[in-house]
Amino acid sequence: MVHLFNNDEIRKIVWKQIEEDVSPGEHVGGSGHLGHVGCNIDGVDEPRKVPEGWEITYRYTVSVTTEFTIFPDNPPTENGYEKTIVVDENGDIINVRRTLIISSNWESFEPADLTATEKTPEKAPGKVDEIPVQRVIDLKTGRDITGKYISQRLGELEIIANKIIQHASISANAAPENSRRIYEVAYWEIHEKLGSGSIGPATAVAAGLMEEKKEKLADVLGIKGEDRIN
Repeated sequence: MVHLFNNDEIRKIVWKQIEEDVSPGEHVGGSGHLGHVGCNIDGVDEPRKVPEGWEITYRYTVSVTTEFTIFPDNPPTENGYEKTIVVDENGDIINVRRTLIISSNWESFEPADLTATEKTPEKAPGKVDEIPVQRVIDLKTGRDITGKYISQRLGELEIIANKIIQHASISANAAPENSRRIYEVAYWEIHEKLGSGSIGPATAVAAGLMEEKKEKLADVLGIKGEDRIN
């Protein structure tokens, strides 16, 4: 069966998913430093018919440049990904199959499947100091890459939180009388997006980042201690 999408339409579909995953563009870091997330599509496979619609596999590179980027000592961080999505007959994305890291300029890089998870065995009776946690396993090598996955997700979550804070700051500057309401809305948005389930394995790891960003939000908006949400 021949698909009805031309090359431009396919790339628009792919870019829509990339924008949702990566949020390309300028960002402000937790310490106020500027950074830029860039993205290039490296290749898109011909759509393949599946029962739900059409499966599209594509590859892209994400680069992060900061104020501290210096060639050649501290080059931009670059990760290459391969992702498979499923779209319906209208080109709307209805499912994400899997995401792979296929390249990186990290010295310790190993190809990794970010969608593969494996639960650890239940703890033995009497061991009350262990916290059950899902682990991310590289399907190709069988190695535990939980730490690498968590580090990546924490970076992604920080970008999300910084965008929320930036938008709240702009809104508050435009309407200072609404600062309290803007703070409440942004606070709960950070709580929702960085809270339970936001990081998959070891969700509790994101708790510290979430609290840090809530405090940052209050500081930026000038919310005093007694008016802050506890």
